Amino acid sequence: MNLFKKCFGVLFCFCSFWGYGQNADVYMKNISVVIDEGETMSFFGSFYDQTENEIVLGGMFSFCNTQPVEVLFGSQSNLETLKLSFAGENDVSLSCNNTSLSGLSLEMPSGNLFLEGEVGVQDFLTLSSGKLFVEEGGVVLLNSDVSSLVFNNLASNDSYVVGNLKRRVVAGMEYDFPVGDVDAYHPVVLTDLSDDDDVTISYSASLDDEWRGVGGSDDVTFSLDGGWIVKDNDMGSEYKIQLSRLGNDANLLDDKMAVFYTSDHLNAFETPYVDRSSLLIEPFYVMANERKGSGMYSLVRNDYGLNEEEEDLEVVNTLVADDSSPSYFKIPDLHKFKRVDIRVSDSWGRIVFTSKEYANDFDSRKYPSGTYYYHLTGYLSDGKKIVKDDIIEVIRKK
Repeated sequence: MNLFKKCFGVLFCFCSFWGYGQNADVYMKNISVVIDEGETMSFFGSFYDQTENEIVLGGMFSFCNTQPVEVLFGSQSNLETLKLSFAGENDVSLSCNNTSLSGLSLEMPSGNLFLEGEVGVQDFLTLSSGKLFVEEGGVVLLNSDVSSLVFNNLASNDSYVVGNLKRRVVAGMEYDFPVGDVDAYHPVVLTDLSDDDDVTISYSASLDDEWRGVGGSDDVTFSLDGGWIVKDNDMGSEYKIQLSRLGNDANLLDDKMAVFYTSDHLNAFETPYVDRSSLLIEPFYVMANERKGSGMYSLVRNDYGLNEEEEDLEVVNTLVADDSSPSYFKIPDLHKFKRVDIRVSDSWGRIVFTSKEYANDFDSRKYPSGTYYYHLTGYLSDGKKIVKDDIIEVIRKK
C-alpha cells in the first residue's frame, strides 16, 4: 500500500501512539494518504484533516484505540469509497461536515462513538458492539437495501443509535431502526410502507414529562417513560409500526399493550389515537393495526382512556349467526347521531369492515367465528363525539 504520494493538498495528521510505556506524537504534513480499495490501515491515536483540499481514501480505516480518540474530516474530503471501522477499547469522537462514507462499522468491546455533524453512509452500517451517539441530522443510511443495516435484533442488544437514525426506505419493504437512549434499547420496525421516502426515527425517555405539560394533566400515565418521534421528508408516507415492549429497565412489559399515536408530537392530546387492536409480535414488538405517518408514538396499557366523553354507547357484543338469518352488529340509539364511523378488524389485525356512515349493516354471517375488534366514533348534533373500543364475538352455528 502506497501511503506517501504526490500531494493533492495539505493533509495534517496527528497521531498519539502508545508504545513501550511512552506516549509519542507523530505529525505528517504536505502529503496525501491514499488507501487503495481492499487495503486496511489502523490508527491508534487521533486523525485530523484540517484542509479545504481534496484527499482520496478507499479501503478500510480501522481505529483500535486504547485511549480516547478524535477523528476530524474536512468538508472537501473525498471519502465515498472509505470504510470506517471503530474497534477500540475507548471512546471516539467523529466530526464530519456533510461527509459521505462507503461504510461505518462499530465493533467496540468498550467505549462509544460520538458523531458530530451529519454523515451519509452509502453501503452499510454495522452495529456489533458500542453505542453510536448522534446529534440532529446524525447518521443517514442512504442504501435502501434492507440488508444494508446489520445489528443484533435481540432484547439483550447493547449496540444501537442514541439520537436520530435516518434511513432511505422503499414502498412495500420492511425496515429496522435500532434506536434507544443511554439506558436501554428501543428498536422500531416499519412495514407496509406506502411510498419511497427518507424516514428519521428517534427515541426519547423524557417525552413523558413534555406530554404531561402540554396535556395539563398529572393523571396521564404512559407505560413507557417516553416514546418515539417519526419524521419523513415528504410528510406523506404511511406505514405500520412495530414498537418494542422493552421498558427503560430493559425488561419486557407484561401488560396488554396498545399503540398511542398523534400526528403532532408537540401537542400530544390534540389529535390522539389509540390502536387497541394492535398485535403482539414476538419476540418483543407490538405492531399497530393501521398505517399512520409522521408523528409521535408510544405504548400504553390497553385500558388507557382518552376520556373524550363520559357518555357510553350500549351495544350487543355477541352475535350468533347462521346462513339462513341475518345477525347484525347494532347500535340501538343510532338515530341520535349525525354520523357514526366504525372500523372492524380480525384477530390478526386485518381490517374486515369499515364505514364512515354506519347503518347497523355489519352482518356476522359473512365472517367466521372468532373475536373481532372495533373502533367506533359517534358524532352528536351538538358537536360532541363518543369514542368506543371493544370486541365483537361472532359465533357461527353448525
